[in-house]
Amino acid sequence: MAAIGTQDWAKDRISPYKDRLWRVLKAGVSRLNRLSPEDRLAFNGRCLADVINAFVIDEAREEFDGVGNSEFSAKNNTTYHLLNGCVLWYKQLGEDHLPSNIPTMTADQMMQGQFDFMPNQLLMVVGFELDEMKRKLKTVELLRFGPGQRLEFVIEIAEVEVAPPIVMPKTAKPAATRRTKIEIRNGIEQKAFGTGSE
Repeated sequence: MAAIGTQDWAKDRISPYKDRLWRVLKAGVSRLNRLSPEDRLAFNGRCLADVINAFVIDEAREEFDGVGNSEFSAKNNTTYHLLNGCVLWYKQLGEDHLPSNIPTMTADQMMQGQFDFMPNQLLMVVGFELDEMKRKLKTVELLRFGPGQRLEFVIEIAEVEVAPPIVMPKTAKPAATRRTKIEIRNGIEQKAFGTGSE
């Protein structure tokens, strides 16, 4: 078994839920897309990130409702998702591929699991990146930070695409079975010389 807090440990903990995480994030972005263009234009970058985060958290609460080993905790003006021994923090990633609040001292301490309210917990960021128009989910990653804002590991959570089933076209009538007729004929030598009797 992998040591607590390692990349392999995190993979084992999160793997059973990766499909749910993708659904949560896609649903949150979908809700954002349902807002009118006029309303979206009123948002600055920080406000847009807050709206997306609110939608994602709401979708996560619904998706994980009734799922064992899942609980949400609202503390310190942030909602954390306690899932299977991990503390998840849903964050949109910036152009530098980092959460926007990484440089703060508080964020740095929290990344190392220094919670006053949840001591010795492993915090990992569920980082998601949107396309340039902020309309489509591009990537989802699990990021673990260590002291000094050092990135310890990144686990990409890929969306599983299920191919549609192959449907064979129906024919009006089954094709008739073709029979092969085998016929034995005499070759040229046999015709020219006969069977040997005159």
